[in-house]
Amino acid sequence: MLVSQLQQRIARQIVLGYLSLIILTIILYSFAGIIDDELTSLLTTLSAISALYVAPLFQFFSQNLRNTEVEVPIPVSPALQGSNNLAVRLIKLVIPAHFVLVGILIFIKSLNIISFKEMNIFLGFIETTFGSYMSFVIVALFKLEKHES
Repeated sequence: MLVSQLQQRIARQIVLGYLSLIILTIILYSFAGIIDDELTSLLTTLSAISALYVAPLFQFFSQNLRNTEVEVPIPVSPALQGSNNLAVRLIKLVIPAHFVLVGILIFIKSLNIISFKEMNIFLGFIETTFGSYMSFVIVALFKLEKHES
Protein backbone atom coordinates (compact mmCIF):
# COMPACT_ATOMS: atom_id res chain seq x y z
CA MET A 1 0.00 0.00 0.00
CA LEU A 2 1.28 3.45 -0.89
CA VAL A 3 1.26 6.35 1.56
CA SER A 4 -1.03 8.28 -0.80
CA GLN A 5 -3.51 5.39 -0.76
CA LEU A 6 -3.50 5.30 3.04
CA GLN A 7 -3.93 9.09 3.16
CA GLN A 8 -6.87 8.96 0.77
CA ARG A 9 -8.47 6.11 2.68
CA ILE A 10 -8.22 7.89 6.02
CA ALA A 11 -9.44 11.18 4.54
CA ARG A 12 -12.41 9.44 2.93
CA GLN A 13 -13.31 7.67 6.19
CA ILE A 14 -13.23 10.90 8.17
CA VAL A 15 -15.24 12.97 5.69
CA LEU A 16 -17.82 10.23 5.05
CA GLY A 17 -18.04 9.45 8.76
CA TYR A 18 -18.96 12.97 9.77
CA LEU A 19 -21.27 13.37 6.80
CA SER A 20 -23.04 10.14 7.83
CA LEU A 21 -23.45 11.37 11.41
CA ILE A 22 -24.98 14.64 10.23
CA ILE A 23 -27.36 12.79 7.88
CA LEU A 24 -28.30 10.35 10.68
CA THR A 25 -29.06 13.28 12.97
CA ILE A 26 -31.31 14.91 10.37
CA ILE A 27 -33.12 11.63 9.69
CA LEU A 28 -33.72 11.04 13.40
CA TYR A 29 -34.96 14.62 13.73
CA SER A 30 -37.44 14.05 10.90
CA PHE A 31 -38.82 11.04 12.81
CA ALA A 32 -39.15 13.16 15.98
CA GLY A 33 -36.39 11.31 17.82
CA ILE A 34 -34.57 14.61 18.33
CA ILE A 35 -36.25 17.94 19.10
CA ASP A 36 -35.38 21.38 17.67
CA ASP A 37 -33.05 22.51 20.44
CA GLU A 38 -31.23 19.18 20.49
CA LEU A 39 -30.85 19.26 16.70
CA THR A 40 -29.30 22.71 16.81
CA SER A 41 -26.91 21.77 19.60
CA LEU A 42 -25.95 18.43 18.07
CA LEU A 43 -25.34 19.79 14.56
CA THR A 44 -23.31 22.67 16.00
CA THR A 45 -21.17 20.23 17.97
CA LEU A 46 -20.71 17.84 15.05
CA SER A 47 -19.83 20.60 12.60
CA ALA A 48 -17.32 22.18 14.97
CA ILE A 49 -15.64 18.85 15.70
CA SER A 50 -15.64 17.76 12.07
CA ALA A 51 -13.96 21.03 11.09
CA LEU A 52 -11.03 20.11 13.31
CA TYR A 53 -10.44 16.93 11.32
CA VAL A 54 -11.62 17.87 7.84
CA ALA A 55 -9.84 21.26 7.58
CA PRO A 56 -6.33 19.76 7.77
CA LEU A 57 -7.31 17.19 5.15
CA PHE A 58 -8.49 19.91 2.79
CA GLN A 59 -5.30 21.84 3.50
CA PHE A 60 -3.20 18.80 2.62
CA PHE A 61 -5.05 18.02 -0.60
CA SER A 62 -5.16 21.67 -1.66
CA GLN A 63 -1.38 21.87 -1.23
CA ASN A 64 -1.09 18.88 -3.53
CA LEU A 65 -3.30 20.55 -6.14
CA ARG A 66 -0.90 23.50 -6.31
CA ASN A 67 2.10 21.28 -7.02
CA THR A 68 2.99 21.47 -10.68
CA GLU A 69 5.42 18.60 -10.48
CA VAL A 70 4.14 15.06 -10.58
CA GLU A 71 5.46 13.21 -7.58
CA VAL A 72 6.34 9.56 -7.59
CA PRO A 73 4.12 7.80 -5.05
CA ILE A 74 5.98 7.06 -1.84
CA PRO A 75 5.68 3.44 -0.77
CA VAL A 76 4.82 2.78 2.84
CA SER A 77 7.82 1.68 4.84
CA PRO A 78 8.19 -2.09 5.16
CA ALA A 79 7.18 -1.78 8.81
CA LEU A 80 3.76 -0.45 7.78
CA GLN A 81 3.09 -2.69 4.81
CA GLY A 82 0.46 -5.36 4.93
CA SER A 83 -2.48 -5.85 7.20
CA ASN A 84 -0.34 -7.59 9.82
CA ASN A 85 1.05 -4.28 11.07
CA LEU A 86 -0.68 -3.28 14.31
CA ALA A 87 -0.48 0.49 13.64
CA VAL A 88 -2.15 0.22 10.22
CA ARG A 89 -4.81 -2.16 11.52
CA LEU A 90 -5.58 0.16 14.45
CA ILE A 91 -5.92 3.18 12.18
CA LYS A 92 -8.19 1.25 9.81
CA LEU A 93 -10.29 0.03 12.75
CA VAL A 94 -10.42 3.04 15.08
CA ILE A 95 -11.76 5.58 12.57
CA PRO A 96 -14.84 3.59 11.51
CA ALA A 97 -15.38 2.38 15.10
CA HIS A 98 -15.40 5.98 16.30
CA PHE A 99 -18.15 6.95 13.84
CA VAL A 100 -20.19 3.84 14.61
CA LEU A 101 -19.94 4.60 18.34
CA VAL A 102 -21.07 8.20 17.92
CA GLY A 103 -23.87 7.08 15.58
CA ILE A 104 -25.08 4.55 18.14
CA LEU A 105 -24.95 7.24 20.82
CA ILE A 106 -27.12 9.58 18.73
CA PHE A 107 -29.50 6.74 17.89
CA ILE A 108 -30.02 5.62 21.50
CA LYS A 109 -30.68 9.25 22.43
CA SER A 110 -33.37 9.39 19.74
CA LEU A 111 -35.00 6.36 21.40
CA ASN A 112 -34.89 8.25 24.73
CA ILE A 113 -32.78 5.54 26.35
CA ILE A 114 -30.41 8.28 27.51
CA SER A 115 -31.02 11.98 28.01
CA PHE A 116 -29.64 14.69 25.76
CA LYS A 117 -27.34 15.81 28.58
CA GLU A 118 -25.96 12.29 28.97
CA MET A 119 -25.45 12.03 25.21
CA ASN A 120 -23.48 15.29 25.24
CA ILE A 121 -21.30 14.05 28.10
CA PHE A 122 -20.51 10.80 26.26
CA LEU A 123 -20.05 12.64 22.96
CA GLY A 124 -17.58 15.02 24.57
CA PHE A 125 -15.67 12.11 26.07
CA ILE A 126 -15.55 10.15 22.80
CA GLU A 127 -14.55 13.13 20.68
CA THR A 128 -11.91 14.33 23.13
CA THR A 129 -10.36 10.89 23.37
CA PHE A 130 -10.55 10.27 19.63
CA GLY A 131 -9.27 13.74 18.78
CA SER A 132 -6.22 13.57 20.97
CA TYR A 133 -5.03 10.36 19.34
CA MET A 134 -6.11 11.21 15.80
CA SER A 135 -4.14 14.45 15.88
CA PHE A 136 -0.95 12.37 16.03
CA VAL A 137 -2.07 10.27 13.05
CA ILE A 138 -3.12 13.25 10.92
CA VAL A 139 0.08 15.20 11.60
CA ALA A 140 2.32 12.17 11.01
CA LEU A 141 0.57 10.88 7.93
CA PHE A 142 -0.25 14.15 6.19
CA LYS A 143 2.90 16.08 7.27
CA LEU A 144 1.16 19.44 7.33
CA GLU A 145 3.28 22.54 7.12
CA LYS A 146 2.47 26.17 7.91
CA HIS A 147 1.79 28.52 5.00
CA GLU A 148 3.76 31.73 4.77
CA SER A 149 1.72 34.54 3.21
